[in-house]
Amino acid sequence: MVRYVSSQVHRVKIPCPICMDCYLNVEDCRNILPNKIFDLWEKLLCEAAIPEADKFYCPFKDCSALMIDDGECRKLARKFKCPHCDRMFCAQCKVAWHHGIRCKGFQGSNGDVMMMGLAKEKSWQRCPNCKLYVEKNGGCKSMYCSESFHIVGRAV
Repeated sequence: MVRYVSSQVHRVKIPCPICMDCYLNVEDCRNILPNKIFDLWEKLLCEAAIPEADKFYCPFKDCSALMIDDGECRKLARKFKCPHCDRMFCAQCKVAWHHGIRCKGFQGSNGDVMMMGLAKEKSWQRCPNCKLYVEKNGGCKSMYCSESFHIVGRAV
């Protein structure tokens, strides 16, 4: 049964392997499942209960945490901090924070082209590890990426 549930957990609603007319109850399986599988199944059930229109994910590939769009975050602030990875993103565009570019301008054109233009204008450099732009705004000549804490370069 453990192997069956483990192989079917991605389906969220797991058919009973005996009658196939009903679904297994997560709580009925609690005592036989390893904690890791049980926790994953509960997490997937919770996510399935949220309407697709209300779901969005952190735009950073190494995070992708599920968040719920209640509409309030977009009304209150565009700049939003992911509660899981602590990185900033635009709550309206649902992309990494586009500093210095309004949402209309960002959405109306290719964001990468605009970002590269702004980076050139501001003399930003890319982190060699995560490829995010890093702004030199004070301090010593060394620049560090706040996302990956790698040395990006030396400012002149």
